Amino acid sequence: YPGISTAAVTFTSIRKLAEAGLKPEDYEAQGTLLLGIGGGRFDEHPTLEEGRKAGDCATTLVAKELGVSDDPSLAKILRFVRAADVEGNASPFDVSYVVKLLHARYPDDPHRVIEWALVAIEAKYQEQLRFFTVVKPEFDAKAKIEEIYGVKINFAPSNYPYQELIAAVNTMFIQAAREMLGHTNHAPFTG
Repeated sequence: YPGISTAAVTFTSIRKLAEAGLKPEDYEAQGTLLLGIGGGRFDEHPTLEEGRKAGDCATTLVAKELGVSDDPSLAKILRFVRAADVEGNASPFDVSYVVKLLHARYPDDPHRVIEWALVAIEAKYQEQLRFFTVVKPEFDAKAKIEEIYGVKINFAPSNYPYQELIAAVNTMFIQAAREMLGHTNHAPFTG
């Protein structure tokens, strides 16, 4: 999508699109992408011609088009956005809910809301990117993997910063595996 990084973001309504009388393909031919509106390929809402794009929102449709829907660094963000949009899963302090509040507070300044939301989403993305490019590979390289009762467990080295937390989680997994396999007579794993 050449020029997308400098493209203008504009907001419209279904009424305005209907008045223009153009199809989504016409907008794209003019260099305009419709996101979440207008019945095009990035609009998950039902139209007169077809039903809702089940299980998707505009964000997941764009991620699929760009080939990044399986990127682990984006996975949590995409799941969260989809759940908030499709299922209405949002608490009053979630980014999606705050965006809704900001739109209500600044109805004539949607760009202000978008800027705030992008800063928040970029922070989450950078956290996920760091985890999958630095923290997880480091942990995987240093961790000892053992199989106990058919369950693979990662044991962190004793000098790993999150070793206590990981040990507690491992203990829970081991206990759950023992119970599932009927090995409840074993003493809890402590170390």
